[in-house]
Amino acid sequence: MFGIKTQRKTEGKIQQVFDESKQIYGAGKITAVLKERGYITSEKMVRYLMQEMGLFGKFQNLYTKKNCASATID
Repeated sequence: MFGIKTQRKTEGKIQQVFDESKQIYGAGKITAVLKERGYITSEKMVRYLMQEMGLFGKFQNLYTKKNCASATID
């Protein structure tokens, strides 16, 4: 896909940001942080490398299931 030196350099930067975030950030947030620091890469590439490295960010459940039995009808 791209040079091994570039891949290793990018993996190091991803690992650094991931550890700084206390292993919370996912590919999107890591890509944004890298762009802020002047290192341009795509989210797709960060996601691919994170999977290769076995890194997974924590995700927030934005949707909660509601139990129909607890709903009240007025």
